[in-house]
Amino acid sequence: MRIFNNGISRRALMQNAAGAIVLRARPGWAQSAGTWPDHPVHLIVPYPPGGSTDVLYRLLADNLKEKLGQPFIIENRPGASGNVGIDAVAKSPADGYTIGGATIGHFSINQFLFAHMPYNAERDLVAPSLTYEMPNVAVVVP
Repeated sequence: MRIFNNGISRRALMQNAAGAIVLRARPGWAQSAGTWPDHPVHLIVPYPPGGSTDVLYRLLADNLKEKLGQPFIIENRPGASGNVGIDAVAKSPADGYTIGGATIGHFSINQFLFAHMPYNAERDLVAPSLTYEMPNVAVVVP
């Protein structure tokens, strides 16, 4: 079993991943929870392919496909510090079949960086729990 730097095993990360991503789900979600998913699910990553967020969500999608029996289609929608991708999630149908990987920037920081946000995080998004933690490091050249 592989242990990540913060002491979380990959197995534990993947086991908790199913309910730990930002879902664009509203009241209709509860009625269909017993049969979800019955068709492919779109996972929107608001960053370009190849970055750490993209890799983590691709691992998540593979694991969810095995556990739930439906494909999870990765869509990379980079741009505007992730606002392009998260806006696509916010404007998707509220049926639980569009999932987005959001960061703290999408929920709180970007509203102070951009004069006009295409979505309202409090109104348009639901964040059920945490998928992963990624430490940030500041590097200074001496």
